[in-house]
Amino acid sequence: DLTKHNKEFIKEAREIGRSAAIEKRLDDVRHQKDADGNEYERKIRKGQVCCIEIRMSASVEGMAEIIEQGRLMEWCRESIKWAQKEHGKENIVSAVLHMDEETPHLHVSLVPVVSGESKKQRTTKKRAAKDKEKAEKNGEEAPKKKRRYKKKATEETLRLCADDVMTQWDLKRRHTEYAIAMAPFGL
Repeated sequence: DLTKHNKEFIKEAREIGRSAAIEKRLDDVRHQKDADGNEYERKIRKGQVCCIEIRMSASVEGMAEIIEQGRLMEWCRESIKWAQKEHGKENIVSAVLHMDEETPHLHVSLVPVVSGESKKQRTTKKRAAKDKEKAEKNGEEAPKKKRRYKKKATEETLRLCADDVMTQWDLKRRHTEYAIAMAPFGL
């Protein structure tokens, strides 16, 4: 009954729906161009995390004070702006203010798209460089590279990777930074 009071802030999700907005962002990952301008398709694994929902709120008292001051919409805009700055504007595909429960709160939908090579790819490169250096130092032949047929990521390559977005360190840092950003609201 109170659901009619909920409000979607992201224009595209309002127009085509949250699920369609998520799929549209995933299509950016699926259909890309390589360095030569040739189109190719990246597969998204069946069990891969495609969307992360972030709940943004405060205590019952804190939210009540924001509402009393008439600053609820301002709090919503600032919270969404913070999420877009933190995760990339194009990755925040939906932001809904829920007014159908005791404490108003935002549900922000994040598609965890990152660019560049993966942490594993960077680590493998570093390890190969160390192995080569060690072999040269000992007057040995450098170990041969294993053949890989999977297309390697470049700086421009979009990848879907929740692990790169939601590390334990990043979560702790984001809690602190969000609290600092919301300090003008008394939170």
